[in-house]
Amino acid sequence: MELWIELVPSTRRERILEKVSLVRDLVDAVFIPEAPLGYPRAHSVAVAHVVKELSGLRAFASVRTRDVNANALLSLLGAAVLLDIDGVVVTRGDPPVFGSAVDDIGTEDAVRLARSDRRVQHLRLGAIVSLAKGYAEISERLLGLSIDFVLVTRLWRPEQLMHSVFSSARRRGVRVVPYLVVSSESERSIVFEMLKGHQKVFTIEEVEEFIECLRDLVDGVIVTAPRSFIDAVRALARIARRA
Repeated sequence: MELWIELVPSTRRERILEKVSLVRDLVDAVFIPEAPLGYPRAHSVAVAHVVKELSGLRAFASVRTRDVNANALLSLLGAAVLLDIDGVVVTRGDPPVFGSAVDDIGTEDAVRLARSDRRVQHLRLGAIVSLAKGYAEISERLLGLSIDFVLVTRLWRPEQLMHSVFSSARRRGVRVVPYLVVSSESERSIVFEMLKGHQKVFTIEEVEEFIECLRDLVDGVIVTAPRSFIDAVRALARIARRA
């Protein structure tokens, strides 16, 4: 089972280097979200390239369809190919803090468009599924899209991933990677409120045990710590020692 970490994008190379240096020996991959919570930062595709350049780690980025039309989407995917990004998650994303949403193309159509364009069709593509959705809707996304991996949100219990929709997807080669949110005990309630109660928040000790329950159900986990990157590092260090 792979270990991934989410790294919020930055315009400062030294800040990126500082963070990836802390996890270089702990993770298999780094995921860069684009404009988390709709706030613009350095583009995730560019940051993913910098992460690979500075650390040698595999790097994945997300691209928000809410902000672009189909033409711009293909340009961004072309940049991901040029910069040798390991994969791109196509997602609608949160409402933009500045300007208006474009909403020219949805996730499903974006994936189909990418697969039809020979210049980018071999790029590894991913999507996000929420366990708050019904399994029928999840199945439609997993089985109806030509994706290579899926990031899973709103995981509360391992049993949620025991449904046949996930085992079927994995047999087809779709890698399943759920989000695990970690926090210190003192800030747990703050993080839970930040996420509007939609995602379980683990302490560093709890996430270590939870991952053990997921080993036969998923291909990896992505650890994120919204309040403190160091909390994610500490959790990963404990997990790595156990492995």
